[in-house]
Amino acid sequence: MQVLIEDVGICKKKLAVEVPPEDVSGRLNERIEQMRRELALPGFRRGRVPRRIVELRFGKELRGQVREELIRDYYKKALEEKGLDPVGEPELEADEATLDPSKALSFKVTVEVKPKIEVSDYKGLTVTRPASDPLEQEIDQRIERLRVANARMAPVDQGKIEEEDQIIASIAVVVDGKEAMTRERTTFGLTSPRVAGIPVKRLPEALLGKVAGDEVSVPVTLPEGIGEGLAGKEGTLRIKVTEFRRAVLPEKTDQWAKEMGYDSLQALRDAIAVELRGTKENSARKEMLEQINQQLLARYSFDIPQSILETRIRTVTARHREILASSRLSPEEIDKQLDQLAEPIRAEAEKSVRIQLIYEAIAKKERILITEEELDKYIADRYASQGLDAASAREQLDKEGLLDGLRLQLRFDKVADFLLNSAHISAEPSEAKAAGSAEAQAGPSGEPAADAKPSEPLEQGPPPSEGAK
Repeated sequence: MQVLIEDVGICKKKLAVEVPPEDVSGRLNERIEQMRRELALPGFRRGRVPRRIVELRFGKELRGQVREELIRDYYKKALEEKGLDPVGEPELEADEATLDPSKALSFKVTVEVKPKIEVSDYKGLTVTRPASDPLEQEIDQRIERLRVANARMAPVDQGKIEEEDQIIASIAVVVDGKEAMTRERTTFGLTSPRVAGIPVKRLPEALLGKVAGDEVSVPVTLPEGIGEGLAGKEGTLRIKVTEFRRAVLPEKTDQWAKEMGYDSLQALRDAIAVELRGTKENSARKEMLEQINQQLLARYSFDIPQSILETRIRTVTARHREILASSRLSPEEIDKQLDQLAEPIRAEAEKSVRIQLIYEAIAKKERILITEEELDKYIADRYASQGLDAASAREQLDKEGLLDGLRLQLRFDKVADFLLNSAHISAEPSEAKAAGSAEAQAGPSGEPAADAKPSEPLEQGPPPSEGAK
């Protein structure tokens, strides 16, 4: 086999491959003999059909099959011989003439390849570990959040309306001097942008400091659904305060902690401390990895395949789109913000691709792999809470095309552990003593730890086919 390589772009190679005639004729003879052994035709026993009849009846079809097989197999051999790691779809250039077993088969393939990164000096990197001990004030803040979440609303008999109060009022919408809508009792908060479905501007200014029995009027523009022919009209919203309620926070007592499922207030604080420590340790690990990644990016300079970069840009853009959509922005506003984020998104995507390529090079050099047992254990642990056994969960992941990404992410996690374990780590001084016992129960905040999601695998190039032109 003869292979010539030509650089035709960033991380792009053109391979000119020549398959020797003896390999062409040998492969064709194998296929003809295989068909003879399996073929049964009228007048001939199975395996007794003469070769010339096979060639006359099926020669063209067999030559086409052998041609595709040779192109596929020798493309792979050429990649292995030259040490190339393909990505994306290869572009095939091959003579359409019928395969001639007496001549060499020549074809050309243009393919994107991963860069060759000679990694070294990645052990013993210096990083600083952020403090992970929970601070007393952090525990106090979490306690206060729990109190607010478990507050009850109680009527205020004396006093004036404050910003966080809940208002109960009768309302009337007046348009052109006539009442278009009335409600005897409606509930809303001062921070709400709507009252009974009607957008209201400057609501706090109108009601702050008022008391039960007070009446205020505010200008409104009526939305659809208020009444026939009223949408878009200007009107007045009259609000008469019936009563208002204020949040009453539970006292920080052992009894309240027991209602929350803990033996005492101190046990609740201990549980919060354990959760905070776990969260801060995860954050510390991410911060140390970021320090390592920045050093790796500074050490290695290389081109990256554009197809991988564009794929990652689409993935990052889709993630930002989901985040913006959750803010209830209009499609037009989302597109506008995504346009403004185009450069940061591209930078984020490029950094992600570079780090993955560096991690991949380190994994290859250090022979860091994920065994099937490790993959199955991770799947079993992750999906046990969903009532799925490992085999069913694995089948589902494979069907959804997520198995390769999961395997890749686990391999990169191993690389990250390797880099951290070999790093020189200096600890930041803790700002406060550790709070809470290690034996405390899981944290009560209801804030689940972020689930690590598999990275998308860097695309592996399939073998070329006649349709990939």
